[in-house]
Amino acid sequence: MPDAARRARSLRGLLLALVLAGIGAVALGMGLHGQARLDLAYTEARLAARFRPLLVARDEGAVRRQVRALQTDARLALSFLTVRDASGRVLASGGAFESWPLRWVPAVQRASVRRQVYRVTSDHGLAVMADDAAQPLGTVEFSRFRQLRAEVDAAALVTLRRVGISLLVVVGGLLVGLAWRQRRPAARPDPDVLRARLRGQSEAAGAPAGAPEAESTSAFALLAALQVAALRFDPEGRVRAMNAPAEHWTGWRARDAQTRPLLSVLKLQDASGESVLGTAHGLLADPLPERLQQPLTLLSRKGERQRVDLTVLAETRGGREGGIVLLTDAGPRLDAVAELQAEAGVMREALGHLDEAILLVNRDGSVRTAHGRADALFGYVGAEWAGLTLAKLFPVPFVHTPELSLVAFESVQGDRPPVRAWRKDAQSFPVTLRAHPLGEGRGWVVQVRDLSEAGHVQRRVQRERRWFELGVDQAFVLDAQTLSFIEVSAAAKAALGYPPARWAHLSLPGIAPELDRTAFQAWLRALREGQVEVVHYTTRHRSADGAWLPVRVALQYLDDAVRPVFLATAMRLDA
Repeated sequence: MPDAARRARSLRGLLLALVLAGIGAVALGMGLHGQARLDLAYTEARLAARFRPLLVARDEGAVRRQVRALQTDARLALSFLTVRDASGRVLASGGAFESWPLRWVPAVQRASVRRQVYRVTSDHGLAVMADDAAQPLGTVEFSRFRQLRAEVDAAALVTLRRVGISLLVVVGGLLVGLAWRQRRPAARPDPDVLRARLRGQSEAAGAPAGAPEAESTSAFALLAALQVAALRFDPEGRVRAMNAPAEHWTGWRARDAQTRPLLSVLKLQDASGESVLGTAHGLLADPLPERLQQPLTLLSRKGERQRVDLTVLAETRGGREGGIVLLTDAGPRLDAVAELQAEAGVMREALGHLDEAILLVNRDGSVRTAHGRADALFGYVGAEWAGLTLAKLFPVPFVHTPELSLVAFESVQGDRPPVRAWRKDAQSFPVTLRAHPLGEGRGWVVQVRDLSEAGHVQRRVQRERRWFELGVDQAFVLDAQTLSFIEVSAAAKAALGYPPARWAHLSLPGIAPELDRTAFQAWLRALREGQVEVVHYTTRHRSADGAWLPVRVALQYLDDAVRPVFLATAMRLDA
């Protein structure tokens, strides 16, 4: 077999082996990764089932005993375990590597070394627990040793791993065959051909001397028909040939550019305006430098600019290496990308005006991207969304019912389980979900509507209706914790005359200096504890101009489960 044909067959075999190896590695990796995620979900459910009763009972001793017992449970294969209550306080903790002395490691770095060991040897998970009222109980953070034996068998994952291993075995056999073929002695070359090469004659006996040039001319003509600019340069880095698009884009005629240095004909700049070509042979680097793989700007001899994509082909002749530069017009592609980015920007801006959060969710329940009010609603920003799951964002019902999927939320009609969302700052709130499936099983578009905001609006309407029905002169809503004003009726603002910016810094004692502070605090405490429903008292409110308004005030406590408030209604006694 001739050397060229032999090398070509070996190269094709090697490429086939690389493709099969890549497919096998991807299949095996996906199978192992999917199995690991499945085992983590199983472990999370097991740990949540064990610790939830203990956290409900607030039995810290039992929690510590359970942690010690789980450290020796070979079925769960836990390497690290930490239990925290709803406030984040650590109740119990333990790990397989915590007892390592690590005397050869500085004391300040021992914790970091242990974390690296856990990261290398284990998979990590987090179980979030809530009581029957959907109030957070705590979390269990754990690390699980990576194992070949699966805790939960999934036929699809087993098949995927088997396919990956089988392909890798096939690749091994193929590589062994290629190596054996390479070791076989090649046929001795023809001495006449070797002597012809040494004298600089034609490389192929009997081939016409002008055949390579004729073939090159035909190839350049074909590239010109495809609007691809082509320039050939020799081992000295000088231009030898160029086709019509190359002449048009560079501004050089082929006969003028011949024998000129390639860098004087081909002037390329990156996005920052810097020249990207050092030497002609720098183009032959394998792989091509990253800055040359980006869209470039070609400066013509006439000063015109052209956005191009660059490809370089090495060409060996007479034992010396030159090359061919191929340039394609990148303008249409970049314009299409810019148009898509502009449309995406408009869509993101439009989604930002919605009253709902929009989540793109993969089939496995992980969040791909978040839009609309998602950042403000959940407290996550940008890259923090990566890796979040439905169980993390909506522990009720996805933690308590692991088999539940978004399919249950695709229909508007029918019974759907209640949902509570979980913010980054560990606050929960009621929401409604509506899932819209994407084509080809790519996941869902999920609409999340905050029900607590609707409750706020409804309560405000009720308060205003109550003020109207009572016909009071002044009405105030106070935050139950800070006692600062949340809402003030229009009648109160008109009667007291304080500017709008001043109301944020006032309170009931602030506008009633004669009010006994001790008695006022006692009234508030009695209202909070439910000893009385309404407290009536008489005082004088001082307006912004110093006038005193005698009033009779009715004070009530409203606990709306989102933001407890005090409602004060005042009737003027001098009217």
